[in-house]
Amino acid sequence: MEGVYSISPLLAMLASLIGAFLILFTGERNRNLREFWTILASVITFSIICSMIPIILDGKIIEYTIVNICPGVYLQFRVDAF
Repeated sequence: MEGVYSISPLLAMLASLIGAFLILFTGERNRNLREFWTILASVITFSIICSMIPIILDGKIIEYTIVNICPGVYLQFRVDAF
């Protein structure tokens, strides 16, 4: 399988993580704002994942390397069709 280098897998994870922190910092003060952060993070994550679908259906693997720990060992995000 051919690999495609893209930051999309990292962005999908970061959208959810940032959304979780926004919900945490909003707390109990404003329930509507907390629900807004939930929906916004979900829509952004879903959109990023949907943008990866055509690449995956073409039989390619999306990968993004965060750091090379040592030769042959990487901290990496990979998305494939299983």
